[in-house]
Amino acid sequence: MTNAASEDTLTFEAVLRHEHFTDFSKTVQKRLSDGGNRLMWLGLGLLVLVASIGFQWLADDVAIPLVEDAWLGPSEVTLLAFLSGSLLALLYVWIVGQRLTRAYAVRALREGGSYIGPRRFTLTSEGISSSGPNGRSITYWSAIEELTEAPATLLLWTDPGAAVIVPTDAFANMDERKRFEAYVAERIAPSGAT
Repeated sequence: MTNAASEDTLTFEAVLRHEHFTDFSKTVQKRLSDGGNRLMWLGLGLLVLVASIGFQWLADDVAIPLVEDAWLGPSEVTLLAFLSGSLLALLYVWIVGQRLTRAYAVRALREGGSYIGPRRFTLTSEGISSSGPNGRSITYWSAIEELTEAPATLLLWTDPGAAVIVPTDAFANMDERKRFEAYVAERIAPSGAT
């Protein structure tokens, strides 16, 4: 990190990689999750339990066991079939969801595009600008509400699902990083951000 022309400017360079976008994506999912997924899974589990009991009663009423003294009768077979089918369907949905999330993080951005690649960050009294081989952007301090950390990324949040992404490896040492964080904290505090 270097000081540019004035004391009020910080400039540093970094390389945005897919891992930073993955950090951002996972953090957005956590921030936007309102607990509805847990309730959905709990409701689905309850529905499976009630349906299992219902199918078990129905099987006892309508099916005649082939072997009277077998430990596995019609209701048990029905229950096992329903539960195993439900669990396999849930497993399939989970696997597909995981694959889609990973594929999105890898394929949403291409090397050499406007996002992934080298960046020069410049912090001024006006805001934070990011420039690279294919573009430049500026985000004003008034838009930034919060600074958080993900495993390899610092996120300057402008909206619940949008942030300026700064790789933590952009800083040569902890002193530079603390200087960056203090600079950001000074500028977002006056706007009423937390």
